[in-house]
Amino acid sequence: MNTNEFLSIKEFAGRLGVHQMTIRRHIAKGRINAIQVGGIKKSIYRIPISELQRLAIKDLESIIDKIVEEKCRNLFPNSL
Repeated sequence: MNTNEFLSIKEFAGRLGVHQMTIRRHIAKGRINAIQVGGIKKSIYRIPISELQRLAIKDLESIIDKIVEEKCRNLFPNSL
């Protein structure tokens, strides 16, 4: 495992501008892919950098969906 390709929860949270507990909750719910390494009493995770890209694409798709929905509402106000 190349450590340059993975981020700690703290690093990942910092890049997204969210709290570390938010990242831990998303890992627990399976929304963020992470690898558990070592630690019996305390879970230590490493998150692939590719997860940043995956989440960014997911956010863009969500934004595009909202824009399309709004445009449709404006064009066809009585159909929705």
